[in-house]
Amino acid sequence: MAMTLLGKSGGWWLVSKGWFQRYLCYQERRLLSGFLPTNYWIASSQYCRCFPWSSPYYIRRSFWTFTSKFPNRFPVLLPLKKSKLGRPLMSAHMSKDVKQETMSMRTNRLANEKSPYLLQHANNPVDWYPWSEEAFGKAKEENKPIFLSVGYSTCHWCHVMEKESFENEQIASILNTYFVSVKVDREERPDVDGVYMTFVQATNGNGGWPMSIFLTPDLVPFVGTTYLPPDRFASALQQIAEKWRTSKEAIEQEGSRVLNALQQYLDAPRKDDSLNITTSCLEQGYMEAKEMFDEEYGGFGTAPKFPRPVVYDFLFTLYWFDGGKTERAKDCLNMALQTLSNMAKGGIHDHLGGGFHRYSVDQYWHVPHFEKMLYDQSQLLQSYLDAYLITKDESFRDTAIDILSYVLRDMTDKNTGAFFSAEDADSLEPFSTDSSSINSETKKEGAFYTWTDFECKLILGPTTSKLISEHFDIKPEGNARPGSDPFGELGGKNVLYIAKSLTEVSKSMGVSEAEANVAIQEAKQKLWEQRNRRARPHLDDKIITSWNAMMIYSLVKAYIVLEDEQYLQKAMDAATFLKSYMIETTSQETTLIYRSYREGRSDVEGFVEDYAHTIRAFLSVFEATGNEEWLKYAIQLQNTQDATFYDEVNGGYFSTSSQAKNILLRRKDDYDGSEPSPSAVSGWNLFRLGAITGDTKYYEKFKSTINAFSIPVNKAPFGVPAMLINCCLLLKEATRVVLVVDNMKEPRTRDLVNAVVSRFEPNRVLIPLKPDNQRFLSSLSTELKAMKMIEDSPTAYVCFGKTCKNPVTSKEELCALLDSEK
Repeated sequence: MAMTLLGKSGGWWLVSKGWFQRYLCYQERRLLSGFLPTNYWIASSQYCRCFPWSSPYYIRRSFWTFTSKFPNRFPVLLPLKKSKLGRPLMSAHMSKDVKQETMSMRTNRLANEKSPYLLQHANNPVDWYPWSEEAFGKAKEENKPIFLSVGYSTCHWCHVMEKESFENEQIASILNTYFVSVKVDREERPDVDGVYMTFVQATNGNGGWPMSIFLTPDLVPFVGTTYLPPDRFASALQQIAEKWRTSKEAIEQEGSRVLNALQQYLDAPRKDDSLNITTSCLEQGYMEAKEMFDEEYGGFGTAPKFPRPVVYDFLFTLYWFDGGKTERAKDCLNMALQTLSNMAKGGIHDHLGGGFHRYSVDQYWHVPHFEKMLYDQSQLLQSYLDAYLITKDESFRDTAIDILSYVLRDMTDKNTGAFFSAEDADSLEPFSTDSSSINSETKKEGAFYTWTDFECKLILGPTTSKLISEHFDIKPEGNARPGSDPFGELGGKNVLYIAKSLTEVSKSMGVSEAEANVAIQEAKQKLWEQRNRRARPHLDDKIITSWNAMMIYSLVKAYIVLEDEQYLQKAMDAATFLKSYMIETTSQETTLIYRSYREGRSDVEGFVEDYAHTIRAFLSVFEATGNEEWLKYAIQLQNTQDATFYDEVNGGYFSTSSQAKNILLRRKDDYDGSEPSPSAVSGWNLFRLGAITGDTKYYEKFKSTINAFSIPVNKAPFGVPAMLINCCLLLKEATRVVLVVDNMKEPRTRDLVNAVVSRFEPNRVLIPLKPDNQRFLSSLSTELKAMKMIEDSPTAYVCFGKTCKNPVTSKEELCALLDSEK
């Protein structure tokens, strides 16, 4: 039953969560329209905000409870059905509750999965299968094509296609009759996603998610696209089903032909022995960046603008490579700093809760696509820390701390210390002035993050709201600029961005900068507290190994740059989780990584990016602590990565193992997009392992990895900025600083450490040599065996390339040594 009255009049109603959310939306709208206080009591971060007053016209918080008998329903005390408030509540769409009740009782095979994305589709009428032998066997047995749908749980258009098509009974009937439908989470299975995205991009010229691909029972793709509206999708399904019935052999032949052509393309060498790695490729990379740079707003190219932290890292590295004094060096620094500064001011930056959204739909960094990804936070954190390290500008430090606060508060599993994957762009609208929305459960992009002028005045009062409106450009009609709201979803809504500086606001309001700053900070706190009472966007709480490793590396960097012990502890917590739950030593020579974790570790073995980023993270933990355990794991994992993914013929690393099952294409990624390519990250690791161990095999593999991509490095360098960083390291060689100490936390040791890490030097490798690791490190390098403390004082040995200087014991002497090679 959709709604049941429990008890006598004016008492308990048993209601669905969806109905209760609509009731709360009604109350919020009523409170706003009456200028009543909005200090709601938070009962649940997902779908409840209850009011503290005891009047029978309001929900009583003391009665908030779930019942075991009705797991999807709960009793709340509501007003009489015939009362002033009760009558409009009865007009809610009970049919929606009935529909939800029916859907919740019907599940498909995805209900047994752990991926949040697959679970989102577990109640669809589509007879979904996960990527499995069961699905492939059914397709072969019934001679049906496979419909493969790939997406992820925080994907806006994935949600749209689900609502429009996969919850549509007629479309589900077509899929269930003529196809075997398979659903894949691209974050869990980047191998599957990569193969078919390659096909879609090759045949369509572009790609994206949701990705819709039609396969033969042998998994050969023959049609691929992205989002389709329901009418076009239904039509395409019918046409493909008919084509399969009448021309199956021709489809299979054409699919095989295209697949073979793609494999030939992927197998083509990307190296040319006639192309050397010289400073000319660095110059070409700089010129391409300069040509694409947006002089007014920062960033590269036009809308939409995606953060590419690896580009900023390359520009910082080239600035260092040039010694910071040439015009090119100054230009590189300016491009990176201007981009980071404008991003921090823009709406792509969450000014209340911290962190950054996925990308900006406009050129101004103003209106974002609102999802938040862990890999963006980790990489941008590195960029802002480097910006602070180079310039000592406190604004970059503040932004870095802002990212850290967000991740540690909202993206961290408090039980394990590991990090969640993402937060969705979509959420329920908290304050609606449209009466039709009282009964609506439709989520909207950015609803959690945007504000009306009316809300700000109500929450902040007239004076403070005026000041905040100046600062964040809040307007009654909304502040989206032309072209920033292509789908017309932000009418009357404001995306917070810094339109006027503190100085400009103080002058405009006739107050001091100190007073304006206090008012702004207090207002931001009030807005943040009010926002926390809204229904939060969906959290994808699966733990991805590579993304966690990226965050560990960034946390160690934050510890080093900001000198805050808590960040090292958080990095250690997450690293310990990876070591304990995601890594398995199967023999003395083989250490395996697994891809993801949610309610237990998945059975999917890790891909090359999982190995590369974990090795990098563990090396950073070793450098910060001197604990040999992390170096041992890094070496073991590098051995497994080389044996599993390395291309012995052409160099570089494949994305998948040669033994990967049901993966038709073996790719070797080189493009640095939202994440750096695995081969580039592996280059960084090989460089550091060679410097730490002195083993030339790492250095030789480092060089061969760069040479494996000599064509794109020389011909299209802006696409491979991470590999250009490796080129800088190759041309400069390593600066090794060996610290022979008793205790890493002893004050004199910290002085030496700070002398090393307080400067931006990408080629610097720190090697802590302590009594508890000296035996192991000495077994790796005879050079380290000879290094001792001088007069029982912490001692630094600085080696440039293969030449080591005399040891020093003071911070001043160490700084002088490091400066001598600038």
